[in-house]
Amino acid sequence: MTPYKRLREILDAHPATAPKAASIDQILRILFTPQEADIAIHMSFKPKKVASIAKLVNLDENTVKSSLESMANKGIIFSRRKNGDVSYGLVPLIPGVFEFPFMKGGGTPIHDRLGKLWEEYHHESLGASFAGNPTPLMRVVPVEKSITAQNRIHPYEEVKNFIHNANFIALAGCACRISVGK
Repeated sequence: MTPYKRLREILDAHPATAPKAASIDQILRILFTPQEADIAIHMSFKPKKVASIAKLVNLDENTVKSSLESMANKGIIFSRRKNGDVSYGLVPLIPGVFEFPFMKGGGTPIHDRLGKLWEEYHHESLGASFAGNPTPLMRVVPVEKSITAQNRIHPYEEVKNFIHNANFIALAGCACRISVGK
């Protein structure tokens, strides 16, 4: 079994799923180098330190750290710094592997190819997995209570305070729009 097939199986085991299809295999081959895929299959959705991952892959820490940083920079895994230590973990297919690579922008031939493959994957199998059997990923749970809609445009000063008081803030383009070239 190739590392790409194993990686897809690992992503598919997540509640967000990654159903089998030719297009997802192509997507993973574009996003992950062979070495990155081999490292990724030794990771989990729970972050691990470089030394732990290097031991599982049987590679030196510098090689593994370089690959992990490359994958984190591409947005196909996440990195977390806590108390000075950096840990790395897998991200689910959605949200994660789909959105993050597009959040830095698009318009390159690789982004164009990925956009077409993601659309193909959605029609081929991913979309059906969200509404499929036996239990769809997304579903309506009736609570029999009304919700009052409260749309409001906040004044500049209020938004400025939201931003100022936030511990973290991230701004990114819409991955769905970027993936289709809009």
